[in-house]
Amino acid sequence: MKALLLFFLLLPTLMAAQISTRTHEITQRQKFYKTGDWSSWLRRESGGYRYHWGLNPLEDTYKDKMDVTFEIRNEDNKRGYWQIEILKCSSDEVISEYTRLTGLEPNELKTITFLVPNCGSMDEPRLRYKIRRVFPID
Repeated sequence: MKALLLFFLLLPTLMAAQISTRTHEITQRQKFYKTGDWSSWLRRESGGYRYHWGLNPLEDTYKDKMDVTFEIRNEDNKRGYWQIEILKCSSDEVISEYTRLTGLEPNELKTITFLVPNCGSMDEPRLRYKIRRVFPID
């Protein structure tokens, strides 16, 4: 009974220590995370998009990959569908697991982030992609 009581008394301290350790780890990771500048807004059929990359050279995940964030804006007066396709570094072949399709309402802006292959280096990341508006078959 005393052991159980002691456990419940120490539980908040243990939880606070765990949270503090996790917060420190996240802060350390964020400290080394770097991002590229946003691209300029690029125009596509009835809309536009821009993107930027992010990576942390200290994490194994980013050895040959990077985060990419797209902002897509639908400037049409009807719902639009946009498809982002990531290409292989060495060819124009689409990598299907990195394809994203998203629907946007009129004048909606949507942010899409995912982990993709880095076709450049840690110092100069490079993204190979296609983005286009698609029309559903009714």
